[in-house]
Amino acid sequence: MAKKDNVDKEVLSPQEQMKSRPAPDAPVDNKGTLIRKEKPKKMKARGKNMVENTDELSGKYEYVIKHKKVEKETKNRRFIRILLIFLLSLLILGGGLWGVTAFIEYNNFRVVVDRPGQNIFAISPARSLQNTTEIYNIDGPRYMDNITLMGMEDVILEIEDSDGATSRDNLIAATFYLTNITDDSRRYREVVDISETSQGLEEAIRIMLIKSTYNADGTVKKRVCNVYAAPHSFDEFGVPIPEAVVPLATPSYYTGDELRQLEGLGLSDSEDSEEWMSIPFLSSTLVLDQNGDSEGTPEDYIIPPGGKVKYTLLIWLEGNDKDCIDDKLGGRMKLSLTFSEG
Repeated sequence: MAKKDNVDKEVLSPQEQMKSRPAPDAPVDNKGTLIRKEKPKKMKARGKNMVENTDELSGKYEYVIKHKKVEKETKNRRFIRILLIFLLSLLILGGGLWGVTAFIEYNNFRVVVDRPGQNIFAISPARSLQNTTEIYNIDGPRYMDNITLMGMEDVILEIEDSDGATSRDNLIAATFYLTNITDDSRRYREVVDISETSQGLEEAIRIMLIKSTYNADGTVKKRVCNVYAAPHSFDEFGVPIPEAVVPLATPSYYTGDELRQLEGLGLSDSEDSEEWMSIPFLSSTLVLDQNGDSEGTPEDYIIPPGGKVKYTLLIWLEGNDKDCIDDKLGGRMKLSLTFSEG
């Protein structure tokens, strides 16, 4: 029976099968044109939040991106602000350090050998001539107020008997040695110049140089003490008139240096001494420039092989000088002593 039923059943062709299949529902417009149905947008997940609309998701992404940009720009501005504050702090600190350095620099005295590297002269802060150098900086106090040399004889002698720079209030002071490091006798020149000055400070300053030369056996051959000061007046020929080392002092005033000289001459009464006068600066920028010719003592500027010359330096503001006034406070000077062959 089964076989018979299969035979009786009508067999349809593929074309007829397609025609007999019901057509799917399809939207049409008013003209009868089929309209493609949009596929539903897939759901996208981000963490636990589900967003069905990608436009909404894009909007949120755009918000996140903008938020990140704002946050990044804020961080950049904050970084730039911190950097500017840091640079400004460095500038202020650097300016302060420069001011301190400048003040210390101007409160010192530099001793140099001209044309370094020629190995003719050297400078040593020790009488044993150890630790020689071609540049020797003598640092002074950070602040210098005016003082007077009157009554400081013991201080002068103490500084002269010491080695190297001496720490003193309101004084730049040191003892050092110039030595000949060649195998021949050498003649030298000494120059003290003022490279910088402000507020007319050079008019009130005093520079003392005590110079001692030696015999071959090491004993002192000659000792000379001179004080240099800016002239305040000139004679009718334009020649500067020397100023008293300590104005307003008694005419018979003398220091430890003059006391030594008087004792050597057998004089002990200060009334027999003359007023102590300074040597005028050569110009506003030059304190001294000498090699013995002008003084008629060229032999004092010749150093034998391995020989030495002792220098004691004192610089102070003479309070009794009429030009040592409040207007000079805060003034600065830069001085140097240069030794050269010749």
